[in-house]
Amino acid sequence: MITTVFSLTPSEVQAELMRLLLVLSSEGVQEVPFTQALELLHREVGVPERVLASSQEVSVAALELNRKGLIRYEQGILRIRG
Repeated sequence: MITTVFSLTPSEVQAELMRLLLVLSSEGVQEVPFTQALELLHREVGVPERVLASSQEVSVAALELNRKGLIRYEQGILRIRG
């Protein structure tokens, strides 16, 4: 199994999470469970597994985006504000 490990800064993890949520929003998805968002962040075509960030790092990024008012992160569900 191939594993690609990225060492991203907290702001880069936030940017990746925001990018994912904006793409999903443009496809009409209103909300996404945290576990599904984590799975989608770690998916890349042609690579069996990549580790973008730990689930804890992604959770911290989601909480920070929530604090900034960019998303809503409640009860394990991520939502784009607006």
